[in-house]
Amino acid sequence: MRCISAALFSSVQGFSVDLDHVKCLPCCKTKTFRVRFDPQSANLPLGEVDVLLPIKVAGGPTFHVRLRADVTVPSLCLSRDRLEFSAVQCGQCREETVQLHNQLQVPCQWFVTVHEPVKVDKCLSASMRRKLLQELEAKPRVFEALPSAGTLAPGQRCNMRVRFSPVEEKSYRRRLKINICQSSQHLQLQVSGQGLEPQLEFSPPVLELGPVLPYSHGAEGTVVVKNPCEFPIEFYSLEFDQQYLEEEQVSGKVWSPCACCRSFTVLWWHSRACAREMEAVPRAQPGGT
Repeated sequence: MRCISAALFSSVQGFSVDLDHVKCLPCCKTKTFRVRFDPQSANLPLGEVDVLLPIKVAGGPTFHVRLRADVTVPSLCLSRDRLEFSAVQCGQCREETVQLHNQLQVPCQWFVTVHEPVKVDKCLSASMRRKLLQELEAKPRVFEALPSAGTLAPGQRCNMRVRFSPVEEKSYRRRLKINICQSSQHLQLQVSGQGLEPQLEFSPPVLELGPVLPYSHGAEGTVVVKNPCEFPIEFYSLEFDQQYLEEEQVSGKVWSPCACCRSFTVLWWHSRACAREMEAVPRAQPGGT
């Protein structure tokens, strides 16, 4: 604790006082002066600062005003530092919640960045590497923080949702970094999850039908389709879906085997194209070649 005269008190321990010499202060009148604290200019360490400001009265006693401040940096507390998502089907998402708490007496501004593992060949040129990184950034995020930034007042809490949206069947592991403005401290949130894709098993995998005589009733075979996943799967085949063919026929488009080339396509324009090709081929005259 330091005691310094107001006349010499220009800037001590980060405090500065705007107090001029008052020659005559009338009875019951007041004088206002401003005190400013700037720890950055004084390069003060963290902790409390305590200074006495003496105000001398001509022909009278000296009054002391205590100036006290606490140098601190913004900080946050995270309710948990790890999130493990259960298996999520591709095309769907799942959310978990963590809580941020500002326990200090200063506002705290924060934002979240996601560390994505990126492998770039060092042999590529700078322009190619830059283009590759831009393409990677444009891809949808597998893990996303909502909200991704904000400001917490002293003592305030905030719930942050973390969304997991897998795009392929594999195990995901990422690190979410919670950056705190005006502080070298940052928080790490480890997140992990498993993506699932629908799978079907066919038995037998290849269906072989034996020789069939012309104009016979044909041959039949049986294929068993099994769903090995833990969730229901919808599957279909447009070529053999009668309801789909009827609906498309109403709209003017029918996927059907072409009579010319036997390929499955939109019948109304493909048959015309085949017909034009047939007309372009010269037809043989009777008795000719």
